[in-house]
Amino acid sequence: MANTDAAKEARKAAELLDVDATEARKRVSAMSGDSQLDRAERAERELGKGRRTVLEAIERRRDRA
Repeated sequence: MANTDAAKEARKAAELLDVDATEARKRVSAMSGDSQLDRAERAERELGKGRRTVLEAIERRRDRA
């Protein structure tokens, strides 16, 4: 099934790569759950630009979750 939770999380993580850092941080703040944040972090580090501000937002969100 194409719309499993894992597929939705992967799509949201990939979408972070297509927006500027400000928008990416906003989207990260709407994320919940370790798996979703892990996917976002992995995407940013491995496929994205490794934007420090986005990675910090992911860590802050993880601390709150």
